[in-house]
Amino acid sequence: MSDKPRISMGEFFFECATICKSRDGAYKDAWRYMTLEELASGIRLKAGRINGLLKVNGDREKVLDDLKDLVNYCYFLYVKLLEGEI
Repeated sequence: MSDKPRISMGEFFFECATICKSRDGAYKDAWRYMTLEELASGIRLKAGRINGLLKVNGDREKVLDDLKDLVNYCYFLYVKLLEGEI
């Protein structure tokens, strides 16, 4: 295995942003109505699902998708914190 990742950090975050943007039509700004605790729970849910999939040698693509979703939940929580929710 090469020491160099196949995707740069910027490319990874671009993929995360692309997913978020593609879902904007369905979800719009629904995350803005979620509490900090609900967003944190979403992060825990995604992390737990990733952990479970890794333990059972689950679908690799689903793990990658859940990682991107987890990043987006982190972004939503980050924005709400910056906006002074706490």
